[in-house]
Amino acid sequence: NNQKKIFFMNQSEDPKLQKLLKDSLSAYAIKQLGFDFVGDSSLAKSLHRVNPSGATAMRDSVIQGTLMMLKLYSSLAEAGLERDWHFVQITLTDGEDNSSKANLEEAAVIMKLVGETVPVQMLKNIFIGVDIDSSYQAKHEIGALVACGGENAEFFNINGSEIEDVFNKVKVQLGLLKTNELTGIVIDDMAAIHSQ
Repeated sequence: NNQKKIFFMNQSEDPKLQKLLKDSLSAYAIKQLGFDFVGDSSLAKSLHRVNPSGATAMRDSVIQGTLMMLKLYSSLAEAGLERDWHFVQITLTDGEDNSSKANLEEAAVIMKLVGETVPVQMLKNIFIGVDIDSSYQAKHEIGALVACGGENAEFFNINGSEIEDVFNKVKVQLGLLKTNELTGIVIDDMAAIHSQ
């Protein structure tokens, strides 16, 4: 009985109903693979509670996260739903990778695969290096991964006080946050303000 309902809904000519079904199927697939939606994500809030312990497995994290996103992208592409979703992986690190099982070359191959096969607007890898200026190795590895990822990858080298600012910048880039530019002029008793 449920199969008939789903088949009937899928065959509906009502574009709103088709979109609702399509969005529901996509959302279900995304949740099943362990992804959070932007509005549901608690990442930015939880960062303040993180205390680095000295163990950094950045390459392993990049590989695992990217493979998960590729799997999700592939699943959605099979269902013809990939154009409706955009994915972002944010890798936040404060130091050199000292715990990964994977080497730089293995991580670079995965990043190159993404850069060559996935449209830029579909999947983005953002690397944020916090207070890593003194670590040549960390900057070198992130730089190499970003180069392999091409337009699908970006690197922000920041200090600890800039984390919230860079997350807002990323939100603006992704269209999740709008910014307005105000320009004003005052002459004598008159003022004019322009918002863009």
